[in-house]
Amino acid sequence: MLKLHNAAPVSRVYVDFDYYVPVTITWDSYYKAAVPPISVVATGNDILVEFSQDPEKESINQITLVTTGKADVDDVSALPSFYVPGVAVCFDKYSDEDGCSDLHVLAHGDCIDIRLSDQDVSSWTGSWPVLFGCNEIGEVLHIVVAWDKEGRTTAVEGILPR
Repeated sequence: MLKLHNAAPVSRVYVDFDYYVPVTITWDSYYKAAVPPISVVATGNDILVEFSQDPEKESINQITLVTTGKADVDDVSALPSFYVPGVAVCFDKYSDEDGCSDLHVLAHGDCIDIRLSDQDVSSWTGSWPVLFGCNEIGEVLHIVVAWDKEGRTTAVEGILPR
């Protein structure tokens, strides 16, 4: 499970939407890291999400939605209206030995929602356009990425069956 750790605003978040790899989120720390990142993968429901972690600082510096399985696509507006700024995230004993059975991807009109768990979200935090839905103890349940019409079109074309 991902857990927020020392959440704080960052200088820059880069988001790339792609036909083949739907979403890549990269923080400045990815480019500034002194050592190569360690990758940890969450899998379930034909979905693969890769988390790249700086082994020295123990913070995530890149999240990549590699495959989406059978993602649901709709035109609903689903961005949370209130969130607290902050985006530093680190692992807290993450394990994917049995897979992540609750992993699901929803492509909405204004965002893509990567659901790591079906638990109820108690708070939202992040730095636009990336928001994290967390439970009471800071575990990340949702990763929501806002997109414009062009980004949505590019990613959804890759998500929909060919």
